[in-house]
Amino acid sequence: MDYPTHWRKAYTAAFFIHLMVWLFFSLLLPHLKAAAEVPPPVVELEWNDYADDLGGKTEEATTPEPMPPAEETTPAEQEVSTEKVELSQLDTAPTVANTIEEAVAQLDSRQGKLSEQADNIAIRGNSNGQTMGNPAKLLQEVQPTQGAISFRGRISVSAHIDRTGKVTTTKVMISSGNLVYDNIARNIVSKNWKFQPATDIKGETMESNYICSLYFNIEHGRKN
Repeated sequence: MDYPTHWRKAYTAAFFIHLMVWLFFSLLLPHLKAAAEVPPPVVELEWNDYADDLGGKTEEATTPEPMPPAEETTPAEQEVSTEKVELSQLDTAPTVANTIEEAVAQLDSRQGKLSEQADNIAIRGNSNGQTMGNPAKLLQEVQPTQGAISFRGRISVSAHIDRTGKVTTTKVMISSGNLVYDNIARNIVSKNWKFQPATDIKGETMESNYICSLYFNIEHGRKN
């Protein structure tokens, strides 16, 4: 028997067997264990409201309803109680000024002074080539009833009078500082004040301007 030959074969076989075992345990076995392991269950996170934990109350966000648009009021819609003034000869023959600026200056100088004559001023001037002979004459004056509104003071309105004596346009010359009250004064003049139109030097009617003063909750030296 040739023992050295069998010994070499056995040695070589043992070497390869040990090599395969070593490769199996060092390389393949960890991958097999990792694949066999069951992944941990996924835990869903629960969100807690800290306000609830502290005993507080949460309010749902609500969208505020839009405010309705404010209704605009025109001067013609502003109505207050009024009363006619009994006119005297002095009232119907008002102070005359050459310009509106001069008339306003006269009104400012009378501020706070009681007078038997109203603070109404006719404006002398030319219109469409006509030279004024006689200013417009007041036929009907209307004043707001005392206590009709909360404003206290005087508002002066410039009225433009056409050839028929009708008030066509108005403009506030001395303001209350409040647009609503100013519009009330303009409305009273345009609807209720009546005039005899101005005439030129030939006696023909012509357009003119007239300063009308209205008194709200103040005395003005005259009795209605």
